[in-house]
Amino acid sequence: MYGMMTTMTEYKTIPTQFKKKGFTYTQLKREGKRAIFQQTRADSALNNYEVVKIGRHNGYVMGGMSIAPAETYPGSSLWGITAWTCTSIDEALKRYDTLPS
Repeated sequence: MYGMMTTMTEYKTIPTQFKKKGFTYTQLKREGKRAIFQQTRADSALNNYEVVKIGRHNGYVMGGMSIAPAETYPGSSLWGITAWTCTSIDEALKRYDTLPS
């Protein structure tokens, strides 16, 4: 349409592997905004699987610094709403299949 400008925002994506609070997270599966990350710890043989709905923000200014638009991993307050911890990959895949992509 004449006079309308559309812009496509580019978002920094969540890495396929990252470390947080002593754990290593490795993306096993992702489609659209849903993903499964394997959660491991170097000093443990146990693995958990986090099924998450990826969020995003459009960028903001904090303390005078510009933060670019980016995807976000759900924080602890969103557990049970947009993120779940599963103890087996089969359980994680079932949960994943219930989420919209």
